[in-house]
Amino acid sequence: MAAIIEDLMRIADELNRSGDEVNAYLLDLVTNRLLDRSFGGDGGLGPR
Repeated sequence: MAAIIEDLMRIADELNRSGDEVNAYLLDLVTNRLLDRSFGGDGGLGPR
């Protein structure tokens, strides 16, 4: 899982550098949710 998250972060950085801020932001959201879930967080979405 850590390798996937690392790859997603790298891709988001590359998108940001190429000027694709919208997709980089969306990928950051997904990556952050994966990080939260991997380490026991709720994904930042609040109550379900």
